[in-house]
Amino acid sequence: MLGIGCLGLYLAGASGYDLLTDDEMRYAEAGRRMVESGDWLIPEYNGYPRYQKPILFYWLQALSQTLFGTTAWSARLPSAVAGMLLVLLIASLARELWGYQAGLSSGIVLGVMAGVVLLSRMVMTDIVLLLFLQAGLGAFYVAQLRSPHERGPWYLAMWTALALGFLTKGPIACVLPAAFLLPWLAVRGELLAVLREIRAAWGLAIALLVAGPWYVTAHIVTDGQFTYHFFITENLGRFLTNVNPHEAPPFLYFLILIPLTFPWAGLLPQVVRTAVTAPLRGPFREAVPLLLLGQAVLVFVVFTFSRTRVWTYTLPMLPPLALLVGRWIAQKLDHPCCSDKALRPASWAFFVVALLLAIGSGFLSADHLPEVVRHPGLLFQIRLLAWLLVGLSLLVIVTDCLARLATSLTVLVLGTVVFYLTATYTVVPTADQLLREPVRQAAKQLREQQATVVVTCHVHELGLNFLAGQRCILHWRTHTADDLADLLDGPGRVFVLIDPGRWHEFEALPLHVWDWNRRFVLAANFPPDSGKNLAGKRDSPSLAEVQRDSGRSASVRASLEQAGR
Repeated sequence: MLGIGCLGLYLAGASGYDLLTDDEMRYAEAGRRMVESGDWLIPEYNGYPRYQKPILFYWLQALSQTLFGTTAWSARLPSAVAGMLLVLLIASLARELWGYQAGLSSGIVLGVMAGVVLLSRMVMTDIVLLLFLQAGLGAFYVAQLRSPHERGPWYLAMWTALALGFLTKGPIACVLPAAFLLPWLAVRGELLAVLREIRAAWGLAIALLVAGPWYVTAHIVTDGQFTYHFFITENLGRFLTNVNPHEAPPFLYFLILIPLTFPWAGLLPQVVRTAVTAPLRGPFREAVPLLLLGQAVLVFVVFTFSRTRVWTYTLPMLPPLALLVGRWIAQKLDHPCCSDKALRPASWAFFVVALLLAIGSGFLSADHLPEVVRHPGLLFQIRLLAWLLVGLSLLVIVTDCLARLATSLTVLVLGTVVFYLTATYTVVPTADQLLREPVRQAAKQLREQQATVVVTCHVHELGLNFLAGQRCILHWRTHTADDLADLLDGPGRVFVLIDPGRWHEFEALPLHVWDWNRRFVLAANFPPDSGKNLAGKRDSPSLAEVQRDSGRSASVRASLEQAGR
């Protein structure tokens, strides 16, 4: 029931809005292209090979879209399934460590934790990596609870899970567990003994068997470009330099800790105090809370010192925190005399934060929202969500005063689910309608019309590749009206999306406006009525024919060459 409930929560309304972020669109489009081209070896986006991540998540995307079609729902399915499996894994691990009650509590805590809910609804690699990372750690923890001659299969499971993580996101799947397990084992005086037990040769063999074939093949096929770009640029470079267009402050992870751990953030101080008292050198079952706390702290510290700071990097904090919260809840439920008013500090902190958010939302106006989503209806829904949080916090306070802890926790969990579903069916679709509807209409036009070239000029990428089924779109950031004039001089049909704020630079060109909205001006070098009923006809030259026109400027020829790949 826990797994079914989590999967339902993660997929609820998932078909009611489009992919929203750049990463979602690129991963989904790479999967779509994999299905379309039949090349399941090197992922591609917009005509370029994608070297940012290994292959496993792209395979999951391609498989889901093969089975269920090219939709936002099918693109989100792998993440939702991974989130569900992660919750069941944590519940099983907690039950193995501390019993049934701790297992159920830990699973529920993680299942409704905001960071996990959010990533389980997004087309990103992080939740899949987190599943394999925690599976490897869980296998190691369970092995420590077994007698030495029973540990072999669990170490094999550990190496297999980490190898799959390596195939999902690379070295971080192995580096992160080693970064806190090895020092912890050294302090306990068990490092050499455990290193002999886990048999690193097994790990190398399994890694070569599971991940090695693709990495080696990718290295050969790309003449080493994948190996250099992924290991040097994407991994080492991200840690040592900032690759984001916006610099994140060093205290970013402090700011997002409360929203990522919602609705359990208020319990963390009590949970941490309990974990700190665990004996470092005691039996593993008694010492594991301190190990879990160490995992969370190390992830927090390591990525704080990373030059590239992204909110998803600290997600490996969430499973150990969920285990600690679940253990704390189980202890309180097992000792009713100690559970009286157990949620009071957390529920009052919850109320204060929710009330401040609700009051703050009252001072907002539509002008405070980003221009592309300015709408009174969206602002009303945001305020509704804020006051829903206030109501939920008050309800938890009342039940904590009048009822048992189990009742208070049930109210908190069910109220949190209602909050998520309210956001899913109100705010998110409304924002999607405002933000993405013009893009969907443009994609519909691109599907219906015969166009040789599609250009976005000083406009964000928009995800048109995925929505319109376009292999390559020219994304011009620095090109000028003269470059576009060169392109329009050719014999081919051209669609162009231009930033409305810069339309005055291009209005003298021979363009017919098809649509004008807040996001872009959709125009073409042919009028709307002339593009009807052209599907399947070849009345315009191919991209290769346009490329052969020697009158193009160097920048335009370079763009066309890329589009023609």
